[in-house]
Amino acid sequence: MRELIVVVITWLIVWWMVTLVREPGPPVPKSLWLPLVWCVINGSRQMSEWINAPYDDPNRFSEGTPLDAGLYGVMILTGLLILNRRPRQMKAFLQGNWHILLFYVYCVISISWSDYPYIAMKRWVKLAGDLVMVLLLFTDPSPMLAIRRLFSRMAFVLVTFSLTFILFVPDIGTMRDAWTGVVYYNGITMQKNMLGEGCLIAGLGTLWLLLTAFEAPRSKLRTRQLIIYAFMTLTALWLIKKADSMTSFTALVLAGGVMVLVSQRWLVSSVARVHMLMGSTIALAASTILLDAAGPLLSMLGRTSSFTGRTAIWYAVLAAHTNPLIGTGYESFWLGERIQFVWDVSGQHIQQAHNGYLEIYINLGWIGVICLSALILFGYRNAVKTFSRDPLFGRLVLGFFLAALIHNFSEAGFRMMNLVWFALLFAVSGGWDVQRTAALAAPAAAPILGSMKVLR
Repeated sequence: MRELIVVVITWLIVWWMVTLVREPGPPVPKSLWLPLVWCVINGSRQMSEWINAPYDDPNRFSEGTPLDAGLYGVMILTGLLILNRRPRQMKAFLQGNWHILLFYVYCVISISWSDYPYIAMKRWVKLAGDLVMVLLLFTDPSPMLAIRRLFSRMAFVLVTFSLTFILFVPDIGTMRDAWTGVVYYNGITMQKNMLGEGCLIAGLGTLWLLLTAFEAPRSKLRTRQLIIYAFMTLTALWLIKKADSMTSFTALVLAGGVMVLVSQRWLVSSVARVHMLMGSTIALAASTILLDAAGPLLSMLGRTSSFTGRTAIWYAVLAAHTNPLIGTGYESFWLGERIQFVWDVSGQHIQQAHNGYLEIYINLGWIGVICLSALILFGYRNAVKTFSRDPLFGRLVLGFFLAALIHNFSEAGFRMMNLVWFALLFAVSGGWDVQRTAALAAPAAAPILGSMKVLR
Protein backbone atom coordinates (compact mmCIF):
# COMPACT_ATOMS: atom_id res chain seq x y z
CA MET A 1 0.00 0.00 0.00
CA ARG A 2 2.83 2.37 0.86
CA GLU A 3 4.45 1.74 -2.54
CA LEU A 4 1.22 2.66 -4.33
CA ILE A 5 0.90 5.90 -2.35
CA VAL A 6 4.50 6.85 -3.15
CA VAL A 7 3.97 6.12 -6.86
CA VAL A 8 0.78 8.22 -7.02
CA ILE A 9 2.35 11.17 -5.16
CA THR A 10 5.48 11.00 -7.34
CA TRP A 11 3.42 11.03 -10.53
CA LEU A 12 1.56 14.10 -9.23
CA ILE A 13 4.90 15.81 -8.54
CA VAL A 14 6.15 14.95 -12.03
CA TRP A 15 2.99 16.29 -13.64
CA TRP A 16 3.18 19.44 -11.51
CA MET A 17 6.76 20.10 -12.68
CA VAL A 18 5.78 19.46 -16.30
CA THR A 19 3.04 22.09 -16.10
CA LEU A 20 5.30 24.61 -14.34
CA VAL A 21 8.03 24.56 -17.00
CA ARG A 22 5.82 24.09 -20.06
CA GLU A 23 6.65 26.62 -22.75
CA PRO A 24 4.13 28.28 -25.05
CA GLY A 25 4.15 27.02 -28.58
CA PRO A 26 2.53 24.57 -30.97
CA PRO A 27 1.39 21.28 -29.47
CA VAL A 28 3.98 18.55 -29.76
CA PRO A 29 2.72 15.56 -31.80
CA LYS A 30 1.68 12.48 -29.88
CA SER A 31 4.61 10.71 -31.53
CA LEU A 32 6.85 12.26 -28.84
CA TRP A 33 5.50 9.65 -26.44
CA LEU A 34 7.42 6.94 -28.30
CA PRO A 35 10.99 8.23 -27.65
CA LEU A 36 9.92 9.30 -24.15
CA VAL A 37 8.63 5.85 -23.18
CA TRP A 38 11.61 4.24 -24.93
CA CYS A 39 14.10 6.31 -22.90
CA VAL A 40 12.24 5.87 -19.61
CA ILE A 41 12.11 2.07 -19.99
CA ASN A 42 15.76 1.82 -21.04
CA GLY A 43 16.73 4.16 -18.22
CA SER A 44 14.88 2.14 -15.57
CA ARG A 45 13.65 -1.48 -15.93
CA GLN A 46 12.16 -3.68 -18.59
CA MET A 47 8.38 -3.94 -18.48
CA SER A 48 8.55 -7.61 -17.46
CA GLU A 49 10.76 -6.62 -14.52
CA TRP A 50 8.31 -3.95 -13.39
CA ILE A 51 5.32 -6.30 -13.30
CA ASN A 52 7.34 -9.38 -12.27
CA ALA A 53 5.96 -11.33 -15.21
CA PRO A 54 6.59 -15.07 -14.74
CA TYR A 55 8.81 -16.53 -17.41
CA ASP A 56 10.64 -19.76 -16.70
CA ASP A 57 12.67 -20.11 -19.89
CA PRO A 58 16.33 -20.51 -18.82
CA ASN A 59 17.40 -18.48 -21.90
CA ARG A 60 15.43 -15.41 -20.83
CA PHE A 61 18.59 -13.47 -19.95
CA SER A 62 20.00 -13.87 -23.47
CA GLU A 63 16.79 -13.83 -25.47
CA GLY A 64 14.50 -11.64 -23.34
CA THR A 65 10.82 -12.20 -22.60
CA PRO A 66 7.90 -12.25 -25.07
CA LEU A 67 6.35 -9.27 -23.25
CA ASP A 68 9.41 -7.07 -23.70
CA ALA A 69 9.98 -8.23 -27.27
CA GLY A 70 6.37 -7.49 -28.17
CA LEU A 71 6.46 -4.04 -26.57
CA TYR A 72 9.67 -3.04 -28.35
CA GLY A 73 8.38 -4.47 -31.62
CA VAL A 74 5.18 -2.41 -31.44
CA MET A 75 7.13 0.76 -30.58
CA ILE A 76 9.61 0.30 -33.43
CA LEU A 77 6.90 -0.52 -35.97
CA THR A 78 4.83 2.48 -34.88
CA GLY A 79 7.89 4.69 -35.15
CA LEU A 80 8.60 3.47 -38.68
CA LEU A 81 5.00 4.16 -39.71
CA ILE A 82 5.31 7.70 -38.37
CA LEU A 83 8.60 8.23 -40.21
CA ASN A 84 6.89 7.00 -43.35
CA ARG A 85 4.86 10.21 -43.20
CA ARG A 86 8.02 12.33 -43.15
CA PRO A 87 9.88 11.33 -46.34
CA ARG A 88 11.54 14.66 -47.07
CA GLN A 89 12.84 15.06 -43.53
CA MET A 90 14.05 11.47 -43.56
CA LYS A 91 15.92 11.96 -46.83
CA ALA A 92 17.65 15.09 -45.56
CA PHE A 93 18.62 13.40 -42.30
CA LEU A 94 20.01 10.21 -43.85
CA GLN A 95 21.99 12.09 -46.49
CA GLY A 96 23.84 13.99 -43.76
CA ASN A 97 24.48 11.00 -41.51
CA TRP A 98 26.07 8.29 -43.66
CA HIS A 99 28.53 7.52 -40.84
CA ILE A 100 25.65 6.22 -38.69
CA LEU A 101 24.31 4.09 -41.54
CA LEU A 102 27.79 2.62 -42.13
CA PHE A 103 28.00 1.40 -38.55
CA TYR A 104 24.50 -0.05 -38.60
CA VAL A 105 25.06 -1.82 -41.92
CA TYR A 106 28.27 -3.44 -40.70
CA CYS A 107 26.56 -4.55 -37.49
CA VAL A 108 23.81 -6.33 -39.42
CA ILE A 109 26.36 -7.92 -41.80
CA SER A 110 28.31 -9.27 -38.82
CA ILE A 111 25.27 -11.30 -37.77
CA SER A 112 26.14 -13.70 -40.60
CA TRP A 113 29.19 -15.03 -38.71
CA SER A 114 27.63 -14.99 -35.24
CA ASP A 115 27.27 -18.33 -33.42
CA TYR A 116 23.82 -17.14 -32.34
CA PRO A 117 22.40 -15.27 -35.38
CA TYR A 118 18.79 -15.29 -34.14
CA ILE A 119 19.70 -13.61 -30.85
CA ALA A 120 22.08 -11.23 -32.63
CA MET A 121 19.36 -10.22 -35.10
CA LYS A 122 16.88 -9.47 -32.33
CA ARG A 123 19.48 -7.33 -30.59
CA TRP A 124 20.25 -5.47 -33.82
CA VAL A 125 16.55 -4.70 -34.24
CA LYS A 126 16.61 -3.10 -30.80
CA LEU A 127 19.72 -1.16 -31.82
CA ALA A 128 17.77 0.05 -34.85
CA GLY A 129 15.01 1.09 -32.47
CA ASP A 130 17.38 3.61 -30.85
CA LEU A 131 17.96 5.19 -34.27
CA VAL A 132 14.22 5.24 -34.99
CA MET A 133 13.61 7.20 -31.78
CA VAL A 134 16.35 9.70 -32.62
CA LEU A 135 14.87 10.09 -36.10
CA LEU A 136 11.46 10.84 -34.59
CA LEU A 137 13.01 13.78 -32.73
CA PHE A 138 14.98 15.28 -35.60
CA THR A 139 12.22 14.87 -38.18
CA ASP A 140 9.54 16.33 -35.92
CA PRO A 141 7.80 19.43 -37.33
CA SER A 142 8.99 21.34 -34.22
CA PRO A 143 12.24 19.53 -33.36
CA MET A 144 13.65 21.94 -30.77
CA LEU A 145 10.40 21.98 -28.82
CA ALA A 146 10.22 18.18 -28.98
CA ILE A 147 13.83 17.85 -27.81
CA ARG A 148 13.32 20.20 -24.85
CA ARG A 149 10.19 18.39 -23.75
CA LEU A 150 11.72 14.95 -24.17
CA PHE A 151 14.74 15.60 -21.96
CA SER A 152 12.82 17.56 -19.35
CA ARG A 153 10.11 14.92 -18.97
CA MET A 154 12.58 12.06 -19.07
CA ALA A 155 14.56 13.68 -16.25
CA PHE A 156 11.44 14.38 -14.22
CA VAL A 157 10.47 10.70 -14.35
CA LEU A 158 13.87 9.02 -13.94
CA VAL A 159 15.33 11.37 -11.33
CA THR A 160 12.19 12.02 -9.28
CA PHE A 161 11.13 8.38 -9.09
CA SER A 162 14.66 7.22 -8.26
CA LEU A 163 14.84 9.77 -5.45
CA THR A 164 11.50 8.84 -3.92
CA PHE A 165 12.12 5.10 -4.26
CA ILE A 166 15.49 5.36 -2.50
CA LEU A 167 14.00 7.45 0.30
CA PHE A 168 10.59 5.86 0.74
CA VAL A 169 10.56 2.47 -1.04
CA PRO A 170 13.92 0.93 -0.10
CA ASP A 171 12.71 -2.55 -1.07
CA ILE A 172 12.89 -1.39 -4.70
CA GLY A 173 15.24 1.60 -4.53
CA THR A 174 18.09 -0.19 -2.74
CA MET A 175 19.81 -3.57 -2.92
CA ARG A 176 21.86 -5.43 -0.33
CA ASP A 177 24.77 -7.65 -1.35
CA ALA A 178 24.01 -11.15 -0.10
CA TRP A 179 27.68 -11.86 0.66
CA THR A 180 29.06 -8.58 2.00
CA GLY A 181 25.88 -6.96 3.31
CA VAL A 182 26.77 -3.70 1.56
CA VAL A 183 23.75 -1.59 0.57
CA TYR A 184 23.67 -0.30 -3.01
CA TYR A 185 21.35 2.43 -4.27
CA ASN A 186 19.72 1.67 -7.60
CA GLY A 187 16.55 3.83 -7.62
CA ILE A 188 14.13 2.58 -10.26
CA THR A 189 16.85 0.66 -12.12
CA MET A 190 18.15 -2.87 -11.59
CA GLN A 191 21.66 -1.88 -10.47
CA LYS A 192 23.70 1.16 -9.47
CA ASN A 193 25.56 1.69 -12.75
CA MET A 194 22.27 1.84 -14.64
CA LEU A 195 21.11 4.53 -12.21
CA GLY A 196 24.34 6.38 -12.92
CA GLU A 197 23.81 6.19 -16.70
CA GLY A 198 20.23 7.44 -16.47
CA CYS A 199 21.16 10.32 -14.18
CA LEU A 200 24.14 11.19 -16.39
CA ILE A 201 21.94 11.80 -19.44
CA ALA A 202 19.08 13.32 -17.43
CA GLY A 203 21.50 15.60 -15.59
CA LEU A 204 23.12 16.88 -18.79
CA GLY A 205 19.68 17.41 -20.33
CA THR A 206 18.42 19.50 -17.42
CA LEU A 207 21.72 21.38 -17.20
CA TRP A 208 21.27 22.38 -20.85
CA LEU A 209 17.71 23.47 -20.12
CA LEU A 210 18.98 25.42 -17.10
CA LEU A 211 21.60 27.25 -19.19
CA THR A 212 18.96 27.96 -21.85
CA ALA A 213 16.55 29.40 -19.28
CA PHE A 214 19.33 31.49 -17.74
CA GLU A 215 19.80 33.37 -21.03
CA ALA A 216 16.06 33.86 -21.64
CA PRO A 217 14.30 37.16 -20.88
CA ARG A 218 13.07 37.57 -17.32
CA SER A 219 9.61 36.19 -16.65
CA LYS A 220 7.74 34.01 -14.16
CA LEU A 221 8.20 31.03 -16.47
CA ARG A 222 11.97 31.61 -16.54
CA THR A 223 12.12 31.76 -12.74
CA ARG A 224 10.22 28.49 -12.40
CA GLN A 225 12.43 26.83 -15.00
CA LEU A 226 15.62 27.98 -13.27
CA ILE A 227 14.49 26.57 -9.92
CA ILE A 228 13.22 23.23 -11.22
CA TYR A 229 16.03 22.55 -13.69
CA ALA A 230 18.67 23.46 -11.09
CA PHE A 231 17.02 21.10 -8.61
CA MET A 232 16.89 18.29 -11.19
CA THR A 233 20.56 18.73 -12.16
CA LEU A 234 21.77 18.76 -8.56
CA THR A 235 19.55 15.80 -7.66
CA ALA A 236 20.90 13.79 -10.60
CA LEU A 237 24.44 14.56 -9.44
CA TRP A 238 23.57 13.54 -5.87
CA LEU A 239 21.96 10.28 -7.02
CA ILE A 240 25.04 9.34 -9.06
CA LYS A 241 27.24 10.00 -6.04
CA LYS A 242 24.84 8.07 -3.81
CA ALA A 243 24.95 5.12 -6.22
CA ASP A 244 28.76 5.27 -6.19
CA SER A 245 28.79 5.21 -9.99
CA MET A 246 32.01 7.17 -10.36
CA THR A 247 32.32 6.72 -14.13
CA SER A 248 28.98 8.50 -14.63
CA PHE A 249 29.89 11.06 -11.96
CA THR A 250 33.15 11.90 -13.73
CA ALA A 251 31.43 12.09 -17.12
CA LEU A 252 28.69 14.39 -15.77
CA VAL A 253 31.16 16.73 -14.05
CA LEU A 254 33.51 16.97 -17.06
CA ALA A 255 30.82 17.15 -19.77
CA GLY A 256 28.73 19.54 -17.67
CA GLY A 257 31.76 21.74 -17.09
CA VAL A 258 32.41 21.89 -20.83
CA MET A 259 28.76 22.83 -21.45
CA VAL A 260 29.12 25.73 -19.03
CA LEU A 261 32.43 26.85 -20.50
CA VAL A 262 31.21 26.84 -24.10
CA SER A 263 28.44 29.18 -22.97
CA GLN A 264 31.09 31.91 -22.64
CA ARG A 265 31.39 34.32 -25.54
CA TRP A 266 35.19 34.05 -25.78
CA LEU A 267 34.81 30.35 -26.55
CA VAL A 268 31.84 30.64 -28.86
CA SER A 269 33.81 32.99 -31.09
CA SER A 270 36.58 30.46 -31.78
CA VAL A 271 36.11 26.91 -33.05
CA ALA A 272 39.80 26.23 -32.39
CA ARG A 273 39.26 26.90 -28.68
CA VAL A 274 36.34 24.49 -28.67
CA HIS A 275 38.59 21.82 -30.21
CA MET A 276 41.24 22.47 -27.57
CA LEU A 277 38.72 22.30 -24.75
CA MET A 278 37.16 19.05 -26.00
CA GLY A 279 40.53 17.45 -26.69
CA SER A 280 42.04 18.37 -23.33
CA THR A 281 38.97 17.09 -21.48
CA ILE A 282 39.06 13.75 -23.28
CA ALA A 283 42.83 13.51 -22.68
CA LEU A 284 42.32 14.18 -18.96
CA ALA A 285 39.67 11.47 -18.69
CA ALA A 286 41.70 8.99 -20.75
CA SER A 287 44.89 9.54 -18.77
CA THR A 288 42.99 9.08 -15.52
CA ILE A 289 41.22 5.89 -16.55
CA LEU A 290 43.52 4.22 -19.07
CA LEU A 291 47.07 5.40 -18.38
CA ASP A 292 47.01 5.54 -14.57
CA ALA A 293 48.49 9.04 -14.70
CA ALA A 294 46.32 10.51 -11.98
CA GLY A 295 46.72 8.42 -8.83
CA PRO A 296 45.71 11.22 -6.42
CA LEU A 297 42.61 12.00 -8.49
CA LEU A 298 41.59 8.34 -8.48
CA SER A 299 41.99 8.26 -4.72
CA MET A 300 39.72 11.29 -4.43
CA LEU A 301 37.14 9.45 -6.51
CA GLY A 302 37.40 6.38 -4.29
CA ARG A 303 39.10 4.19 -6.89
CA THR A 304 42.37 2.28 -7.05
CA SER A 305 44.74 1.92 -9.98
CA SER A 306 43.03 -1.35 -10.93
CA PHE A 307 39.74 0.56 -11.39
CA THR A 308 37.75 -1.76 -9.12
CA GLY A 309 38.67 -4.90 -11.06
CA ARG A 310 38.41 -3.38 -14.54
CA THR A 311 41.92 -4.43 -15.59
CA ALA A 312 41.26 -8.04 -14.57
CA ILE A 313 38.11 -8.00 -16.70
CA TRP A 314 39.96 -6.58 -19.70
CA TYR A 315 42.64 -9.25 -19.39
CA ALA A 316 40.04 -12.02 -19.20
CA VAL A 317 38.13 -10.67 -22.20
CA LEU A 318 41.24 -10.41 -24.37
CA ALA A 319 42.30 -13.89 -23.27
CA ALA A 320 39.25 -15.29 -25.06
CA HIS A 321 41.12 -14.70 -28.36
CA THR A 322 38.30 -13.61 -30.65
CA ASN A 323 38.79 -13.01 -34.38
CA PRO A 324 40.77 -9.73 -34.42
CA LEU A 325 39.42 -8.63 -37.80
CA ILE A 326 35.69 -9.32 -37.59
CA GLY A 327 35.02 -10.33 -33.98
CA THR A 328 32.30 -12.75 -32.90
CA GLY A 329 29.36 -10.99 -34.56
CA TYR A 330 27.10 -8.27 -33.27
CA GLU A 331 26.40 -8.64 -29.51
CA SER A 332 27.49 -12.30 -29.64
CA PHE A 333 30.54 -12.39 -27.39
CA TRP A 334 28.68 -12.80 -24.11
CA LEU A 335 26.98 -16.02 -25.13
CA GLY A 336 27.79 -19.71 -24.83
CA GLU A 337 31.21 -20.89 -23.66
CA ARG A 338 32.90 -17.49 -23.93
CA ILE A 339 30.97 -15.94 -21.07
CA GLN A 340 31.79 -18.88 -18.80
CA PHE A 341 35.47 -18.57 -19.77
CA VAL A 342 35.55 -14.89 -18.82
CA TRP A 343 33.79 -15.64 -15.54
CA ASP A 344 36.35 -18.30 -14.68
CA VAL A 345 39.36 -16.14 -15.56
CA SER A 346 38.14 -12.87 -14.04
CA GLY A 347 36.30 -14.35 -11.06
CA GLN A 348 33.38 -11.97 -11.75
CA HIS A 349 29.94 -12.73 -13.17
CA ILE A 350 29.81 -9.95 -15.73
CA GLN A 351 28.09 -9.45 -19.08
CA GLN A 352 30.11 -6.56 -20.48
CA ALA A 353 33.79 -5.69 -20.95
CA HIS A 354 33.51 -2.48 -18.90
CA ASN A 355 35.03 -0.60 -21.81
CA GLY A 356 32.88 0.37 -24.76
CA TYR A 357 35.75 0.37 -27.26
CA LEU A 358 36.91 -3.08 -26.17
CA GLU A 359 33.30 -4.27 -26.34
CA ILE A 360 33.12 -3.19 -29.98
CA TYR A 361 36.42 -4.96 -30.71
CA ILE A 362 35.39 -8.35 -29.28
CA ASN A 363 32.02 -8.27 -31.05
CA LEU A 364 32.91 -6.58 -34.34
CA GLY A 365 36.72 -6.75 -34.60
CA TRP A 366 38.98 -4.05 -35.99
CA ILE A 367 36.54 -3.39 -38.83
CA GLY A 368 33.90 -2.55 -36.23
CA VAL A 369 36.37 -0.31 -34.40
CA ILE A 370 37.04 1.52 -37.68
CA CYS A 371 33.29 1.95 -38.31
CA LEU A 372 32.82 3.25 -34.78
CA SER A 373 35.77 5.61 -35.25
CA ALA A 374 34.18 6.97 -38.43
CA LEU A 375 30.90 7.46 -36.55
CA ILE A 376 32.74 9.37 -33.80
CA LEU A 377 35.02 11.47 -36.02
CA PHE A 378 32.44 12.52 -38.59
CA GLY A 379 29.88 12.84 -35.81
CA TYR A 380 32.19 15.23 -33.99
CA ARG A 381 32.53 17.27 -37.17
CA ASN A 382 28.74 17.46 -37.31
CA ALA A 383 28.57 18.41 -33.64
CA VAL A 384 31.02 21.28 -34.10
CA LYS A 385 29.08 22.50 -37.14
CA THR A 386 25.93 22.46 -35.04
CA PHE A 387 27.68 24.45 -32.31
CA SER A 388 28.96 26.99 -34.84
CA ARG A 389 25.50 27.40 -36.33
CA ASP A 390 23.50 27.28 -33.09
CA PRO A 391 25.65 27.61 -29.91
CA LEU A 392 22.60 27.21 -27.68
CA PHE A 393 21.67 23.80 -29.05
CA GLY A 394 25.31 22.94 -29.72
CA ARG A 395 26.05 22.88 -25.98
CA LEU A 396 23.82 19.86 -25.54
CA VAL A 397 25.29 18.11 -28.57
CA LEU A 398 28.88 18.63 -27.37
CA GLY A 399 27.96 17.62 -23.82
CA PHE A 400 26.33 14.36 -24.88
CA PHE A 401 29.19 13.58 -27.27
CA LEU A 402 31.84 14.15 -24.61
CA ALA A 403 29.94 12.24 -21.92
CA ALA A 404 29.50 9.19 -24.17
CA LEU A 405 33.21 9.03 -25.03
CA ILE A 406 34.31 9.40 -21.40
CA HIS A 407 31.70 6.98 -20.05
CA ASN A 408 32.86 4.25 -22.42
CA PHE A 409 36.40 4.31 -21.04
CA SER A 410 35.25 2.08 -18.16
CA GLU A 411 31.68 1.08 -19.07
CA ALA A 412 30.26 -0.52 -22.23
CA GLY A 413 27.79 2.07 -23.45
CA PHE A 414 27.93 1.49 -27.22
CA ARG A 415 25.06 -1.01 -26.92
CA MET A 416 21.42 -1.27 -27.85
CA MET A 417 18.81 0.14 -25.47
CA ASN A 418 21.42 2.11 -23.52
CA LEU A 419 20.81 5.78 -22.78
CA VAL A 420 24.48 6.60 -23.35
CA TRP A 421 24.27 5.12 -26.87
CA PHE A 422 21.02 7.02 -27.46
CA ALA A 423 22.77 10.25 -26.38
CA LEU A 424 25.72 9.57 -28.70
CA LEU A 425 23.40 8.91 -31.65
CA PHE A 426 21.62 12.15 -30.81
CA ALA A 427 24.93 14.04 -30.66
CA VAL A 428 26.47 12.72 -33.87
CA SER A 429 23.17 13.34 -35.67
CA GLY A 430 23.17 16.95 -34.54
CA GLY A 431 25.05 18.14 -37.61
CA TRP A 432 21.79 17.98 -39.53
CA ASP A 433 20.19 21.44 -39.39
CA VAL A 434 17.04 20.95 -37.30
CA GLN A 435 15.88 24.41 -38.30
CA ARG A 436 15.18 23.10 -41.82
CA THR A 437 12.53 20.73 -40.55
CA ALA A 438 9.64 23.17 -40.62
CA ALA A 439 10.35 24.03 -44.24
CA LEU A 440 10.63 20.37 -45.16
CA ALA A 441 7.48 19.46 -43.28
CA ALA A 442 5.26 21.84 -45.22
CA PRO A 443 3.70 21.25 -47.59
CA ALA A 444 3.31 17.63 -46.58
CA ALA A 445 4.98 15.13 -48.87
CA ALA A 446 3.51 11.81 -49.94
CA PRO A 447 4.29 8.90 -47.66
CA ILE A 448 7.03 6.52 -48.68
CA LEU A 449 4.80 3.46 -48.43
CA GLY A 450 1.53 4.97 -49.51
CA SER A 451 -1.31 6.41 -47.49
CA MET A 452 -1.25 5.26 -43.86
CA LYS A 453 -3.12 7.04 -41.11
CA VAL A 454 -0.84 7.06 -38.09
CA LEU A 455 0.18 9.50 -35.36
CA ARG A 456 1.73 12.56 -36.87
